[in-house]
Amino acid sequence: DGGVLSIMVGGVKRQAPASKLGQQFCFQPPAAAVGLVPIQVEVLVPAAAPQALLASSTQERFLVDFGKGMKVALTHRPAEAAAKKADGADAAGPGTEKPQAHLARKAAAYLEEHDLVRTFQELLRGLLAARP
Repeated sequence: DGGVLSIMVGGVKRQAPASKLGQQFCFQPPAAAVGLVPIQVEVLVPAAAPQALLASSTQERFLVDFGKGMKVALTHRPAEAAAKKADGADAAGPGTEKPQAHLARKAAAYLEEHDLVRTFQELLRGLLAARP
């Protein structure tokens, strides 16, 4: 329960909930793939039970203890501070934007458009399961 089926054909990786095991899972190899293509199939399962926290909006740092020596330190930044930092507002005045902030905004839009945030989260979860 909570596992992820991960299939990599060539350099393209697709993932789906492990609950789809036993069902048809269609995956088309990349168009550039000709002849023998390496295929890697994994079932990634959680290394620890999910932890639920209540974070105060004033608390900046907290520790999540998954047990068995597996701990994750998280830093929480209030939404206003995160938005201000993402805007890239400069001391030069309002409305000016640093090039890094512009690139960061474009990258964030790309990640959301292609649903890569969830994919990276699942990859990290898999890494934690494989190498706690």
